[in-house]
Amino acid sequence: MRWALVVVIFAGCHAPAPAPDDAGQGDGTWRSALYPDDWTPAFTDDAGRFLHDFSYAGYEGGLEPPFLPATVTLTPPPGDATAMLQQAIDDGGVVLLGPGTWRIEGSLSIARPGVVLRGAGPSTTLVFTRNTGLDYGQNVLIGSAPRETGEAPLAADGETRSLTITLGAMDAGALQPGDDVVLGHVITPEFIAAYGMTGTWRAFNDTWQPMAWRTVRAVQGDTVTLDVPLRSALLVRDRASLRRVVHPVHHVGIESLSFTNAVDTTAALAMNQAAVFSFSGVKDCWVRDVRSVSLDGGAHVQSGGVRVHQSRRVTVTKSAIGRAQHRGSGGNGYLFEVRQSNEVLFQDCEGRDGRHNFIQNWGFGTSGCVWQRVTSAGGASESAFGTNSSSFSEFHHSLATANLIEDSTFDDGFAIVNRRQESTGAGHTGTQNVFWNVRGAGALRSMQHGHGYVIGTEQLVVDTKDLLFGFAGTEPLDSTEGLDAGTRLRPRSLLDDQRRRRRP
Repeated sequence: MRWALVVVIFAGCHAPAPAPDDAGQGDGTWRSALYPDDWTPAFTDDAGRFLHDFSYAGYEGGLEPPFLPATVTLTPPPGDATAMLQQAIDDGGVVLLGPGTWRIEGSLSIARPGVVLRGAGPSTTLVFTRNTGLDYGQNVLIGSAPRETGEAPLAADGETRSLTITLGAMDAGALQPGDDVVLGHVITPEFIAAYGMTGTWRAFNDTWQPMAWRTVRAVQGDTVTLDVPLRSALLVRDRASLRRVVHPVHHVGIESLSFTNAVDTTAALAMNQAAVFSFSGVKDCWVRDVRSVSLDGGAHVQSGGVRVHQSRRVTVTKSAIGRAQHRGSGGNGYLFEVRQSNEVLFQDCEGRDGRHNFIQNWGFGTSGCVWQRVTSAGGASESAFGTNSSSFSEFHHSLATANLIEDSTFDDGFAIVNRRQESTGAGHTGTQNVFWNVRGAGALRSMQHGHGYVIGTEQLVVDTKDLLFGFAGTEPLDSTEGLDAGTRLRPRSLLDDQRRRRRP
């Protein structure tokens, strides 16, 4: 019972909350020293600490996904609906699924833009029955690997928070405003050593990894202006470069339905990382008002729920997933998962009874993502021997940078730590990430490389010193403000306030 012990050890770790007058508010509320009234994205304090601008997260950079009229309306057939649904998807448009049970014995693929799969609400239930061949796969694949065309090395280092990069004049001249690009670099020995991860990071060593999915806004001479600031430095030393990219699938939505892919328990435990909906290489897509259900009062999903991989500007909102059958090792029980993606928004979502209900996983480059008003409870890992221990939502692998977790409740917990050799050398899992106005009956572990931020909490047990497992090598200690004073923090939502500032 690992986390029963944690509560005992962490007791008394809270720093004192700032007095209202210290924060300059006369009504008992307070502001973070890192977010003054006149904050701009360039603000940096004397210790080099700063908050990124997270206002770009979500569909179309923060817009509400549209509600489009139905193109075709279907009713559930008496048997397998796979062929009917796949044909409607291939025809394109907004496919409205009527109430009832939709039995899907195969898998579905959405490989064209503009498709919306919409139910009539919870009464439309997709029942996925496939119980073999889903290892590291999914019941519904949305998108495909992004197509990269051409590569141009950076002529100068790309700086954190910058909207511009420098290429050779000929390379810059080949770009046009509106071009989608991906910037990245090689995971060099020098890069690894700079984070103290020599001998720990190994899964991606000596390979080029995507760090920033962006759109070109302007080109002038050798200078390229991007639509979203860089979240981390791109160094010539690490062979940083830009590649043109095409997202074949975009503006796709899954909405207003319930689902389950639970099968026989033995079959579920024989497969790893079987997600229900997997978005891969997409932009400007959404999941809205979906929820997992049980047909027999038992499990809802085999392992995973929604996975977003190498994608950007995706909104997952007003959705609930829970009760995973497989919560063991091998990457299972990840209900809301993001990998190597930028500006993804998880909003008003609930994860229950998975292993890591909300998780960043596997690979460098996850940045600019926001978890807003999410709730996590009942996270637990389950071994092959049937033993259980509490498990947190977390950043799991390979340095997620500049993400925001805000106005959320964690009754199990959330962790951003140095995981060392776990999960094929996960090592440092985060830097420059912000916890803002978070609460719950669980624990929060924030031991990020360099600077990390815990600003405004209620009830949560907070650890920034790795008291349980020993020194984490993540100095300096992450900044904390207003522990147990989160209800008086202003603004309550950093995301909403930054959006207002960027788009008054």
